[in-house]
Amino acid sequence: MQPEKVRVGVVGLGMGRVHLGNLKAMEEVEVVAICDINEEVLKKVGEEFQVKKLFTDFEKFITEDMDAVFICTPHFLHHEQVIAALRSNKHVFCEKPLAITVREAEEMVSVANEVGKEIAVGFQRRTNPKDKLVKELIPELGEISRALYETCGLRTQAYYDSGAWRGTWWGEGGGVLINQAVHDLDVCQWWIGMPKYVMGWAETFAHKIETEDLVSAIFVYENGAQMLFQASLVNHPSLTRFEVSGERGCIIYDGNIRFAKTEASILDFISSCEEAWGKPPEVKWQDVQPAQESWGHAELVKDFISSIVEGRKPLVSGEEGVKSVELVNAIIMSTVLRQPVELPIDREGYDALIEELRSGKRSIYRRPTL
Repeated sequence: MQPEKVRVGVVGLGMGRVHLGNLKAMEEVEVVAICDINEEVLKKVGEEFQVKKLFTDFEKFITEDMDAVFICTPHFLHHEQVIAALRSNKHVFCEKPLAITVREAEEMVSVANEVGKEIAVGFQRRTNPKDKLVKELIPELGEISRALYETCGLRTQAYYDSGAWRGTWWGEGGGVLINQAVHDLDVCQWWIGMPKYVMGWAETFAHKIETEDLVSAIFVYENGAQMLFQASLVNHPSLTRFEVSGERGCIIYDGNIRFAKTEASILDFISSCEEAWGKPPEVKWQDVQPAQESWGHAELVKDFISSIVEGRKPLVSGEEGVKSVELVNAIIMSTVLRQPVELPIDREGYDALIEELRSGKRSIYRRPTL
């Protein structure tokens, strides 16, 4: 007997169109309905993927008989739409970020637990073989002392002008942090955990937007370790680089992965060496490569569908999605208050702060030329 197919709907046909391509390639999935406020796009995508039920009204769309819904709409709609889908007895795949504020994100997870459904979040880097290998190597470093992460790329003004919600506090809830660098914040906390304190500086350097396009932050961890984090949308050529050091060595990941491991703990050497200018034995750097695997959005979608069939947590759960939202909020809060913030951040305090950003009562630093 042929098993029943997982019935799926997709709302938001920008990124949603990418997911539709992956879903339609899966024999165990039936795409029941799609939804978008742009009728022209809706009809075109419906014809392309042979979906018969088309909706411009989300409230009508969500009443369809479906097992799961993909939420691929702008950030400001995630909270309301995810909760509506959960309360309509549907599992949810939500594109990143899970929400604009950590309070909203936690409420979404709470509702999912209440109704017995799962939320998956669109962080496809969790499927990347190199990212997974870095996570496997980090414990070999022993106690972490320091890390450095840079994620620097470029967006044009035309990109921000393409949608009224982009680069706004009401619609996007931030700039480079909540849209692009949220992927990087997710893998950073996945690799080395959540910090205890955050000190941030975010500013609008080159774009005519309300939100940040250049950010620096210091993360301080429970053991006193520090990480410097920087994100930019005014950088060319683009680069992403991660470096982490511990008592037993160092990893540098800049597309390639280099790993150096010491013979003994550097902390023990510091305390026990009797020479004023003593140096530990030289270490050899080695290039390490993961086994080749397919990765990306397709793998994340496959995992989500499998999690429904198998009755388990998805690879990137709603609980995991909360963490990167909190880091975004913490950096913005620290910037506006001009002081370090302790995690977990004050949820009500951040809600009040972002309302002040939306109303213009508060702002981040802007270059005088803008």
